[in-house]
Amino acid sequence: MTDETTTPSAKDDYFIQVAKRYAAKDPRFQATLFSYYSVDPSFKDDLAKLFSGLSVGRKSWHPFGFVIADMKNREVLHLDHRVIAVHPGLNLFADQRKFALPDACYMVLFSPCVAREGFNDYFLAMRTRDVVLGLLASLAGRTICLDHISDQVLVAATLEETSVSNAFRVPHPYEFVAFNDPAILSETLDAILALPEEARDSILFAQNVFGRAVQERDEWFRFSLYWISLEMIAQTKGDGVAAKIGNAYGQNKTYAYDDLEFRSVYERRHALFHKGSFSSFDSRSERLIQLYFFELLRLRLHLPCKRLAEAAISAFGRCT
Repeated sequence: MTDETTTPSAKDDYFIQVAKRYAAKDPRFQATLFSYYSVDPSFKDDLAKLFSGLSVGRKSWHPFGFVIADMKNREVLHLDHRVIAVHPGLNLFADQRKFALPDACYMVLFSPCVAREGFNDYFLAMRTRDVVLGLLASLAGRTICLDHISDQVLVAATLEETSVSNAFRVPHPYEFVAFNDPAILSETLDAILALPEEARDSILFAQNVFGRAVQERDEWFRFSLYWISLEMIAQTKGDGVAAKIGNAYGQNKTYAYDDLEFRSVYERRHALFHKGSFSSFDSRSERLIQLYFFELLRLRLHLPCKRLAEAAISAFGRCT
């Protein structure tokens, strides 16, 4: 399932030739993604042997290849985006830097980007890379690659090289729907602190997972963490979460599904976990998940429901 198996010394001109070869094969492939990984040199032969099991020459869902080499004097780019509030609005700051890799053994997985509407979309290339890496790791274990170093995109025609940055999130108006009541927060925290150690640690663990979800940039992984935190705090799974949310409001699960818009969240969970598909994670659903979690937390602490999801749905109407 790969059409590139050469393992020469990894020189810049080799990567240029790879990018040009893809561009010549298909006009959509005007740029190529190169993902760098540090590897233990003692595994070099084993890695090459594993790659031979990917049926060299067989047509794949998307082209990919690899090179394993001892690199010297190799520089890569690192790009990072940050959204920062600078009065009177929000600014997106981009920081791209070049850094020298230590002379060592590296594996580079590469796959062409697909040109769409004037830009080079690297989603399929990154997905292909992750599939290949997953296949290798499932057999040989995680230590086939010590660390993911960098992702570079090389444009064949201009030889322009850029770095792939992490996803960045620009706030949506729905995300500004807030309930800034310190009394609610203080009451909730006091109830957590009053619990026996084991019960308190269980709740803190769920809150830790929830906090990780809030910070996660990848949509489907963020949603997964949110869902895990809901099941943890509700102490149930699947359809039971809807029932618990309904209970918090003095209603049943139908109320949660229909009036509190939980159905769209549950259907997204079912599609991801059971069908392997995922639609875009909209900010409205995410803001409601955050409020579901808070109401489930208060339910578990035997505190009265503040009906925040209801209030948010009403406020959303004023955001559009």
